[in-house]
Amino acid sequence: MSASWYEIIAKMNLSKECYRVLMMLITLLEFNGILQINQAGLAKDLGMERQNVHRALKELIKRKIVTRHMKKNRVTKYELNGEFFEYDDFE
Repeated sequence: MSASWYEIIAKMNLSKECYRVLMMLITLLEFNGILQINQAGLAKDLGMERQNVHRALKELIKRKIVTRHMKKNRVTKYELNGEFFEYDDFE
């Protein structure tokens, strides 16, 4: 039996900020794992400093949990890595 996405993520030893940002990204998930966010808005929603959200996103990208796409009008598109997540899990 293969490990579930949450078991894999739990074993990655991410920082508390990364876990918080990742859980919020999952709640904001759009079709096929794509989501559009503004870091300042995400920081406000989480009660975190924008710099900490930026650092957490950078770490999630480095660990290949999240992929960053183009930025338009202060909104960046992110995608959760399909190797970790089955999008049907969130519907």
